[in-house]
Amino acid sequence: MSEQLNPAPTVFVLSDGTECVIYKTKARHIPATAELIARIITGLAEVPGATLGFEFLDRDNVGQLLQLIAKFARDLPEHVANHCSLSVEEVMDLDGDDYLLLILKIIEVNKRFFSERLGPAFLPQTASE
Repeated sequence: MSEQLNPAPTVFVLSDGTECVIYKTKARHIPATAELIARIITGLAEVPGATLGFEFLDRDNVGQLLQLIAKFARDLPEHVANHCSLSVEEVMDLDGDDYLLLILKIIEVNKRFFSERLGPAFLPQTASE
């Protein structure tokens, strides 16, 4: 298990040209990040149509989308700052587009870790393994 899933640092460039380094999840952040992911997945499951992805993002679902944003928005800046070279204050001062794109980039960089390392550790092991 010594193979690194994402060995090279990733740099995200904000719209003003500022470079932001995206970090892989650190051991100290795994519990809080895993808990947030679980809460978001549970929250999405409670909103009809949210699991459809981008098809969900239309005028008919604005209320549900706003509920999801309201439910998790306060938690995100700290998690974003834990995964990049910006402070919480800098994250909170980002333009909306930069903020959302940065979140997506952080998810992209760390997705394999959670899906290939952490996720399987919580799945029940079969007798043949």
